[in-house]
Amino acid sequence: MKVCLDPGHFKGYGNSSPDKTLFEFEFNQDIVDLTEKILQQYNIIVIKTKNMNDPDVSLKERANIANRANADLFISIHTNAHMTGVWTEASGFEVFHYPNSSTSNKLANMIHNHAIPYLSIKDRGVKQANFAVLRHTNMSAILIEYAFMTCKSDCNLLKSQEFRQKCAEVIVLTVLEWFNIQPKINTQTVDNIYKLFSQNKIQFKTINKNEAYSKGWELYNIGVNDVILITPENFQYTFDNHQNENPCKVKDKGKLTILGKSELTFEQLDTYIKKVNPNAPDLVDYYIEYGEELGIRGDIALCQAIKETGWFKFGGIVKSEYNNYCGLILSGKAIEFTTPRRGVLAHLQHLHAYACKDSLPNNQEIIDPKFNDVQKGTAPYWQDLDGKWAINDNYCEDILKIYNQIKNTKINSSAKRVEDGSEKNNKYKTNETENVFYTVTNIDNKQLISCVIDDKGYIGVSDIAKLFNYKAIWDKDTKEIILVKEDK
Repeated sequence: MKVCLDPGHFKGYGNSSPDKTLFEFEFNQDIVDLTEKILQQYNIIVIKTKNMNDPDVSLKERANIANRANADLFISIHTNAHMTGVWTEASGFEVFHYPNSSTSNKLANMIHNHAIPYLSIKDRGVKQANFAVLRHTNMSAILIEYAFMTCKSDCNLLKSQEFRQKCAEVIVLTVLEWFNIQPKINTQTVDNIYKLFSQNKIQFKTINKNEAYSKGWELYNIGVNDVILITPENFQYTFDNHQNENPCKVKDKGKLTILGKSELTFEQLDTYIKKVNPNAPDLVDYYIEYGEELGIRGDIALCQAIKETGWFKFGGIVKSEYNNYCGLILSGKAIEFTTPRRGVLAHLQHLHAYACKDSLPNNQEIIDPKFNDVQKGTAPYWQDLDGKWAINDNYCEDILKIYNQIKNTKINSSAKRVEDGSEKNNKYKTNETENVFYTVTNIDNKQLISCVIDDKGYIGVSDIAKLFNYKAIWDKDTKEIILVKEDK
């Protein structure tokens, strides 16, 4: 059994706290050295890519050190930073593995499940990245970002020797679980200590009774369903059997669930969006219809898309032609979707993954490439997306501000949308008595959103154009839709 530990950055490299009281290379090396001492007690061979004063080596060489040693696992230790030289609010633990590596994904989830309850730190999730040390290693490999040196509270933790010892123990518990070795943990409580256990591993201990119960419910409500509390009297309190005492029922009062039915109408959403940006794509029907199919609040999801795209004006690495309305990034690159419909579905599926643990309804095709990377059911409320979907801790507040702006704006129009300009020059039909039926049309084994209006069928022009490598462009002068051949 061999484990290669990589202390992230060498002396003189990496991040530092804004006040220069903490340097990443020092923290990384300390965690590696502490971990090595514990693993050696289990006769596990530890290979280190460096010691404190060793000269720097390339990222590829660090991977080669592990490869030449035929290590079973590669673990790279880091601390995070948001911006340089200033204190920010970004905080929490996250772990990365190489894209589409099932064994590395397993290792990443394993350490994540130990770290979040054991370190009592904000959860930023399990992520994929094309980092050099993950790309060039031949074994299961992960890169850990323990906390943010640019966040004052995280920085204080990183400087604490007690927290550092826990960081090392998180790695040890993960390695022992990987090799199926029983950790040396005494489950007998002593003195006045309350202990929380999950999967026969101690997760938290304190002498404060209220803190013990509060932490236990916190763990239970993020999905650690087997957590139990051992009191100083050796009484076992099983949280799963005391739902009537769950403080989450009170704490979550007033929060908005991601799952649910849209409350804003097509007219409210479309009118307000076009008022702010007349050139915004016609997506309201997609969000309302597919939101209902997935059980997602499509109206609030659309408000999230507004925030992510800047009212569909875009900017940064996400381009309008990507049909990526929620800022999905994979391996540092914005994900591209072939049609607006698929982009909306990917967005809603990503929300579904956060909101619940259920599979997609009706065996729906998984379009979101990160669907299986999300820790399912960890964000049932929109407010839970703060720090998960984006670094900004006010992320949900911004989304709900947009939602309330639209909700509180009165509209006079009773307009109803017709798909993608298929009624020539008329963008809307105002006849309240028209018979509208939404369906799908199969072309080349692809389903396209369609509608029937007074027994006449219409298909979205932008969708069907994609099938034949054309791009649909609206000519404002001639009031016509022009199909332009796209370069391959």
